[in-house]
Amino acid sequence: MNLVQFQIKRAHWRLWDFEAKLLAPFGTTPARLDMLQCIALHGAPTQSLLMWQLGLSAATVSKMLKLLDTHGLVRRDVDPVDLRRRIARLTESARELLAKVRRVLLQSGVAAKAQARCLVDIPLDPQLVDRLVEGTRRVQWALSDRAVFRPEAALPSNVDLVRSLEGEEASLFARAIQYCQSRFNHLPFMYILET
Repeated sequence: MNLVQFQIKRAHWRLWDFEAKLLAPFGTTPARLDMLQCIALHGAPTQSLLMWQLGLSAATVSKMLKLLDTHGLVRRDVDPVDLRRRIARLTESARELLAKVRRVLLQSGVAAKAQARCLVDIPLDPQLVDRLVEGTRRVQWALSDRAVFRPEAALPSNVDLVRSLEGEEASLFARAIQYCQSRFNHLPFMYILET
């Protein structure tokens, strides 16, 4: 294993662990959230489209949709255009979950700040993120991974700095901030929210 492989592997594990723990209070995982966001983006996609967008095998997509169906987040219907195919549709519970994640993590600014710390990114320098995305995309393509899905991200202009959060969502936000602070404890206190 060379240095690039080692560093990408370590970064992947750390980022996955970080995201998994950030999403746990919402009752979801990074993989499930990706699938739900992809379905939301496409409305009622076929399993084939999900396979292509997420770069997953047919068996993985089928298992994940079955799991999401069991959790009441997805309905699998027959495609009215082609009765041999199945399409995935979000349930109201899934829409509520995505809206909660959007408000608490994206619109509040937590995700942007966590990304900035994970990527050592200066939010005002988007070229740094573009270079990182392009570099990792080249590694992805070199390894024959053609997934094209881009998860939703809040632009800095869409951040409302928690003004709209109440009750359970305010509590989830507090937990997310506490977790981010614990993970970035090598940075000055409150650095996440102040930069």
